[in-house]
Amino acid sequence: MIRNIVFDIGMVLIGFEPFEWLRSMFDEETADRIAYAVYGTGHWEELDKAILSEEEILELFISETPDLRDEITEAYDRVGECVKKKTWPIPMIDLLKEKGYSVYFLSNMSEHVINSNHEAFAFTEHMDGGVWSCDVHMIKPDPGIYKVLFDRYGLVPEECLFIDDNPPNIAMAKKFGMKGIVFEDYGHLMADLDKALTKDASHDKISVLCYGDSNTYGYDPNTGGRYPYEKRWTTILGEMLGSRYEVIPEGLNGRTTAYDRPGRHGRTASAVLPRVSGRTSRSITLSSCLAQTTATRRSVFPQKTSRAAWRPS
Repeated sequence: MIRNIVFDIGMVLIGFEPFEWLRSMFDEETADRIAYAVYGTGHWEELDKAILSEEEILELFISETPDLRDEITEAYDRVGECVKKKTWPIPMIDLLKEKGYSVYFLSNMSEHVINSNHEAFAFTEHMDGGVWSCDVHMIKPDPGIYKVLFDRYGLVPEECLFIDDNPPNIAMAKKFGMKGIVFEDYGHLMADLDKALTKDASHDKISVLCYGDSNTYGYDPNTGGRYPYEKRWTTILGEMLGSRYEVIPEGLNGRTTAYDRPGRHGRTASAVLPRVSGRTSRSITLSSCLAQTTATRRSVFPQKTSRAAWRPS
């Protein structure tokens, strides 16, 4: 059962298009050379790990194209302009939490970028927590960073759905047992998320079949009718179990287990149960109520009833 939604951040919850941004600042050739020096050599990943200092990383960028020292430094200092705020993350996160899910993040991100545009990262204040790569000195898809997330928040991988735009990161998540969605855009995410959560809810819902006689039917000996729906013990049972359970009341006065009573054909378990269990394709927990205990009856139907007052309807 999915209980936790885990988001990547870069290119998912924030916009980050450095190549287009660099071309808006410099001529095409200069922009492409800077892009290679910063993003095409593996140095940017070292910035996300935060093992080296920012000054050391900046010098690594510059070492690739020494004649563009000033331009690379300018681009580095202005990187916050490349981080674009999106409008949908906060409403989506709040909605998921309203539905009972916990929401976390697992992100390859440097402290430099995080601090460059606080407004764009405001959605993190609505989440239950998360892990920045710069804090743990590991980046996805290193298995270690996933373990930090699980251990820090006590998460069960099989109860997590991970959303990331990088397929290798999703592949690693699945090795732990997480479910995964490769992010494309907001429209696809909404469709994929709805499909995943709907399928999960349907798969994990447990049906409880309450098969029994007049007690399960809710027969009221004082009126000869039925107790109100909200007072029947099967209704109360459903409320106590919660939304993960579907309680199916199948009660009938004069019900028997295997043999028909004279004049009351079709009321045996052998005749009815196959038809009732066919209502759902999910696994069913059978709760036979023909031998309902006195304590249970009194807890749900506190009215005192003598056997002489009982009559089938």
